[in-house]
Amino acid sequence: MKKILLALTLILVGFACTYEQSETTTIFLERIDGQVQKGPFADRTTITVSELSESLTPTGTNYRSTIPDDTGKFTIENIELEESLVRVAAEGFYFDESKGALSDSRLSLFAFADVNEVTTINVNLMGHLETPRIKYLVRNKGKSFADAKYQAHQEVLDIFQFYSETVENAENLDITKRGEGNAKLLAMSVILQGARTVPQLSQLLSDIQADISTDGVLDNRSNTSALITSAKLLNLTAIRNNLETYLGELDVYAAVPYFEERVREFIANTSYEMTNEISYPAEADKLNILDKNLIHYVQYRNGLGNIIPFAFKAFLPPLTQLKIRMTLTSSDNEEITGLEDRWVYTNEFTQWAITPWEPETAYQEFITNQDGFVELTSFYFEGDGSARVEYFEDGSQIPTYTKDITWSQSETGSNSEGN
Repeated sequence: MKKILLALTLILVGFACTYEQSETTTIFLERIDGQVQKGPFADRTTITVSELSESLTPTGTNYRSTIPDDTGKFTIENIELEESLVRVAAEGFYFDESKGALSDSRLSLFAFADVNEVTTINVNLMGHLETPRIKYLVRNKGKSFADAKYQAHQEVLDIFQFYSETVENAENLDITKRGEGNAKLLAMSVILQGARTVPQLSQLLSDIQADISTDGVLDNRSNTSALITSAKLLNLTAIRNNLETYLGELDVYAAVPYFEERVREFIANTSYEMTNEISYPAEADKLNILDKNLIHYVQYRNGLGNIIPFAFKAFLPPLTQLKIRMTLTSSDNEEITGLEDRWVYTNEFTQWAITPWEPETAYQEFITNQDGFVELTSFYFEGDGSARVEYFEDGSQIPTYTKDITWSQSETGSNSEGN
């Protein structure tokens, strides 16, 4: 009897094993391909496709490749998976459409996808922002991957006031093709990039992901201010020209979508407020050359005949940048040969990088190399003259403010009197 029971047990165990094995279906894929875009990622960008469980946990199965050129396109062949969910990770240099050049360091981007639905998987900022929110909804709210992905997609679009239901999933979008969704992806990309360095962009992306991961709402004022600030400072014409020129040099047939109107719509419709504006404080005893409300300066001397200096000062919130360009427009000295013929300054604090004076260009640039309070130790005018002062705030490629100033000399008085 015991032998019969043992035999039945073994048969049942065998059935159980057979049934369990039949539940596992291997997925064979001839290839997974796509494009990695911020602008396009460059040659030698690394691509890793990682298999994920239903809870979006890596199973340990990975496939790797590299992008072979500067178009951002990749292909990984002969893939075998037990699960249909994957994470595609890209790390490399990319074309910065704002600066018109390759980035000076590497950027990492990620995307989630279901290979039962798509095997062409484009990796971009939209998909990257969605990933932590998708993970939270699956793990903490019990949503299916498809439902979590749909919800996260809509919530990321909401950040930029892009409410259109016509925007496809991030992995289907391409900034080198016409279309509403592609235009919104490119608008989102250029707003996030702004004038930021790669570390600054990476930090902003991480901050936004953390902000929206649990509730899907961007409500941290630092993050919202960063977006509206960079949007208002974009040179949209230069961005289009930079991207079209670069793609042309790569012999890529492209139709850059009409992203400009999407950026303008974001600026017009958003409730985000700029809270990190650069300011130009006055000092008690000195007028500030950079004060936007002042246009005429009288250079005084004290009772001992010593020149009373002006201030040249700005306050920069964290991660902001400033360039001031001063162009001489007139002078009572007909032969201008050096600094002493226009303005004189001392830079003991070394908080500004200053370009040499070139008579051919008639201008000089003052570029901040840190944030916080930045100033020249002192600033003087020589003779009588005028200049145009252009402000390039937060890395803008075009002036964000311009004023024309004049100056003259006086033997007595105080620079704190105002003009």
